[in-house]
Amino acid sequence: MLIKKSKAAALSFVGRLTIGNFLIIGMIIGISGFTVYQYACKLVGGINGVNATQQQAFNNTLFGYLLLTLVLSFSASCLFYLYFIKKVVIPIRKLAGYTEKLIRGEFPDSLTIKNENEISMLMNNFNDLSRKLKEIEESRQRLVDDTAHELRTPLSNINGYLEGLKKGVIDGEPELYDALHKESTRLIHLVDDLYKLSEWEIVSSVTGVQKQNQNIKSIIQQCVKLFEWELEEKEIKVLVEVEERSIPLDSDAIQQVIFNLLQNAIQYRTHSSPITMKGKVDEKNYIVSVQTEGCPIPPEEKTKIFERKQRSDSAHQLRDGEGIGLAIVREIVCQHGGNAGLYTQGRSHTFWFTLPVSS
Repeated sequence: MLIKKSKAAALSFVGRLTIGNFLIIGMIIGISGFTVYQYACKLVGGINGVNATQQQAFNNTLFGYLLLTLVLSFSASCLFYLYFIKKVVIPIRKLAGYTEKLIRGEFPDSLTIKNENEISMLMNNFNDLSRKLKEIEESRQRLVDDTAHELRTPLSNINGYLEGLKKGVIDGEPELYDALHKESTRLIHLVDDLYKLSEWEIVSSVTGVQKQNQNIKSIIQQCVKLFEWELEEKEIKVLVEVEERSIPLDSDAIQQVIFNLLQNAIQYRTHSSPITMKGKVDEKNYIVSVQTEGCPIPPEEKTKIFERKQRSDSAHQLRDGEGIGLAIVREIVCQHGGNAGLYTQGRSHTFWFTLPVSS
């Protein structure tokens, strides 16, 4: 219905434009022809020896030729005009149809651009808009899917315990309340991580990261300092060996990456050995690594651990909903043009990421 209305509106506009231009073309050709006719007749009339009969014959002949010329000129002008107006209106009409699809929530294929002109610029802008809106919609849908997937099991567990307490099947002990409180806190952190992941995906598709030259060593040291109290409480040592280097990056985003890797190392550490954090320049990249010891990770899970919804279930080490932090790490690092990965050998695990040292 919308498309039919848009076509009718386009034809109405073309019709008015065509009639107006035909009138203008006709008036110009008519005035020009009339002026030439009158001037030629006057010139012939001023020639000595031309009688009235000859004058009339000349006038009739000239009028016939001018009339034929005017008709042919007007017809040719109209044909050329219709050809060019069609070239202009067809892409606009196509763009209107695609816009209506976009309004309905559909994401049409990109418009084909043949020539470089104002209309092609408009079509190119529409293609960019459609692509970005599609990426935002996909990101929103992934956020909804991830939230439903990650929250289903823990919420079911909490609901089961609460129902047991309500019916008196389970005794309300401090340990149980403490466990439920920790689980609800973990869910809050999970929702926050899901939001951050979606936010970084939208930033990547719309504006891109805002890079400035920053000292990566200072950023790493600031992140380690944020964990100072937790590290002291759990008696965990962190060895920091990083080289100073100014590289283009989004400081808030890279702080999030380092924060997630340190939090991951602290949470799943199962040995008394210290956590080692290193940073060094290797050719065109700055490499940051966080090494710790934990439960073995099967080889088949090594390549998937940075994927959303992916977690290692080895020895029930991680529970449902965890692993989003590593997906955030990969998303941010990829936005910077770098890469992220895991090197594991037995119980020793080294998470690493790279950042280009120049834009």
